[in-house]
Amino acid sequence: MKNNKIQFITSYPLHHEPVIKNRVVPFIRVAVKNGYQVVLISPDNKTFKVEGVDFKHILSPDEVTKPTSFVKRMFFEIKQARRLIKKAVTEGANVRVLTVPSMFLLFNASLFGKHEFTTDLRDLTWEYVPELNVFTKMAKKIFRFFAKYNIKRSRFINVTNETEKEYLLNKFGVKQDVLLVPNGVSDEQYNRLSKVSIKPDPAPSVAYIGNVGLAQNLTNLVRVAKKTPKIQYTIVGEGTDFKSIKELVYRENLPNLKLTGRLQWDEVIDIYENVNVLYAQLSPDFSSAMPSKLYEYLSTGKYIIYGGQEQAQTILSGFDNNTVIEPCNEEQLKDAIVNATETSLHLNMSTMNKNLIKEKYIRENAIQKMFNYLKDKNEGSHNGS
Repeated sequence: MKNNKIQFITSYPLHHEPVIKNRVVPFIRVAVKNGYQVVLISPDNKTFKVEGVDFKHILSPDEVTKPTSFVKRMFFEIKQARRLIKKAVTEGANVRVLTVPSMFLLFNASLFGKHEFTTDLRDLTWEYVPELNVFTKMAKKIFRFFAKYNIKRSRFINVTNETEKEYLLNKFGVKQDVLLVPNGVSDEQYNRLSKVSIKPDPAPSVAYIGNVGLAQNLTNLVRVAKKTPKIQYTIVGEGTDFKSIKELVYRENLPNLKLTGRLQWDEVIDIYENVNVLYAQLSPDFSSAMPSKLYEYLSTGKYIIYGGQEQAQTILSGFDNNTVIEPCNEEQLKDAIVNATETSLHLNMSTMNKNLIKEKYIRENAIQKMFNYLKDKNEGSHNGS
């Protein structure tokens, strides 16, 4: 086992993308624990380190900033993906894992040639392309074709939820093994989050913690904050929609809403400690996804309001101390927040939620399934030779 080498290839820099870091770092930890030599390949411009874990980090920084326009960003990501995969092929490994929120990394997997690779599918991102006009409709069909073609070339596939698994089996008709490796939270994160408390007789407060993007559509939270001036609101994080949200908050002149931008983990823990209602949302176009932040929210045991459908709604139905409302519905959000604060739901703490997360959604435990699978396959191939 000591000579086995595994690569993790991501098109997002871990230094600047907490969601990607939270997905990849537990994979690195578990891989090293299982005796693999780990190589991380990413567009970071400085070496990323994990305390107490020895691995190699190959840097491939982008020469320019990622464009915002659809077409320019597409060509940027294609070029980036090809550069990263070529480095992976040059380096060599027994196991190669493409981490895919970026569909273009997957689309260029043909560059591996005869070398095997595995897809760690975190999002069905090609399905999120809005069908605004003839061009975007055609682009979506092309993206879906390339996704299907390259997914079927994978040695096996990791997915984060049942919706993704059903999509691959039913729409793509994949024959490979599909492993369920949910996002969850790391053991380290859980140990911190599960210890946060509710302050005695706290004033009602609501926090959103996560990516501030188009998928989250936080404009309705801002508008609800204006209608409920006695409740304190905090939005933690940055993203593609941060600028417009910041401008909206400025125009509405909301002293009860604070934008913190991106915070360090210790600062995020302080936010969790000092608020009593946690809010998240995904627009209908993104309903197949399960926001990773919801696992963090559930780890605290605090009251959750979620605007969304399908996958996350299904998972939340197995937990308590939460309310699910229609996404992007301002009135339902306002009613849910007011009801929570008036009926003291915001003071509840759920031991059940904490226990369920510990039992089913610790990242390292889920990731170990992949390495058990690799071990079984390797032993099977040796026994059969």
